[in-house]
Amino acid sequence: MSLRPPAAIRRPSSNVDGISHELSRVSSDIGRNEQLDSHGQVLLSNEWDKKEGWPVVAAGSATFFVYLGLVYSYGIVQLHLADAHLASASTLSFIGSLGAAMSPLMGMIVARIIKRIGYRFTAFIGSIFLGLGEFTAGWSTQSVPAMFATQGLLFGIGAAMLFLPAATVPSLWFKKKRGLATGLVYGGAGLGSAVIAISLEELISVTGLEGALKILGGMAWGICIPASYFLKAPSGSARAVSSIQW
Repeated sequence: MSLRPPAAIRRPSSNVDGISHELSRVSSDIGRNEQLDSHGQVLLSNEWDKKEGWPVVAAGSATFFVYLGLVYSYGIVQLHLADAHLASASTLSFIGSLGAAMSPLMGMIVARIIKRIGYRFTAFIGSIFLGLGEFTAGWSTQSVPAMFATQGLLFGIGAAMLFLPAATVPSLWFKKKRGLATGLVYGGAGLGSAVIAISLEELISVTGLEGALKILGGMAWGICIPASYFLKAPSGSARAVSSIQW
């Protein structure tokens, strides 16, 4: 009578050993040429740092040039509104603060919009709202509620819908040069703040505050609408809109 070892401690068959060895070999081959993202999806190494990403960087930088340039130059607008005795300094400050605060306040909403319609169309709608808020503010300088609706609400909605695409899409195209790409995008904000703030005072002296706001609105449309066309994610679900989570 012979005793057989329990099934639980039997040595695995050679077929199982062969399959395990083959899986290990395939995984090693994949690891040399590909990279897994946080969702377990495979990214080919040659999909990163392509030249097609640089127009996206330029579009993000141009968007930040306008958006943050207008946000940071609102102090000049506020000064002229205060000189016209439209409202108290605190009330006028709140108008500008509302426009600037809409970006973080609407962050989760904008992320859901992007997941539904994509980066490009979200940025396009944001460009319309941003320019519309600035342009219609040119007819609202005699009314505090109208300034809240235009310079505050409309401008803020546009800023919120532009910020997330402009801030995130360029980095999706790069891996080794991601720091450079991000720096160039945010560099547009600093340049816009300086250029718009310096030129706005001269523009107001020539056209008046109302005319200057209308010109700034037209500038926002002229720069941000074309730039929104280039704010698109690279192909592949691993780096596309579906990767946004909150």
